[in-house]
Amino acid sequence: MKKLLILVAVLAAATGMVWADAVTGGTPVHHNQTLTITIPARLGINIPTLEHGFTLDLSTDPTYPPAVSTPYTIHTNATIQILSNAGYTYGYTASMTTTLANLTVGDFQYGANGWVPVWVGWQTFGAAGTFETSLTATTGWVNRNLDYRVNLDGTEAPGTGVMTIVHTITQP
Repeated sequence: MKKLLILVAVLAAATGMVWADAVTGGTPVHHNQTLTITIPARLGINIPTLEHGFTLDLSTDPTYPPAVSTPYTIHTNATIQILSNAGYTYGYTASMTTTLANLTVGDFQYGANGWVPVWVGWQTFGAAGTFETSLTATTGWVNRNLDYRVNLDGTEAPGTGVMTIVHTITQP
């Protein structure tokens, strides 16, 4: 009998604990609940596999060397994909890893293809620059296609020149 009374007392106490946080009273009855949502920062840049390197080989081109400074297309519609769920800045750094006489980073140019940046037409590469500054976040991966060309005047030394472009995206 003692065991039964102890068991009943324990069950009654446990039932009281279950209802210890309940709010009772007149109508209406309110009880706050908090739901927390964490949205992580998303920032990414992707250059698809086929868009990693381009070659302009003029060894069989009968128009080289040109009589006057001439732009030669290196590639059109090169895809760079960006992702950001906050405002972002999209820019670059550029360097010549093999410098040939009379060929510099300033001989290379870029142009937008299918998107509207703050600049229009062909832009000359510098050591660093900004393709896009945005106060609006993007949704999902967005393509930023670029055209590339180089201005040659025929005085360039024979050999191979390589320009490296590093694409960068930052959030404030």
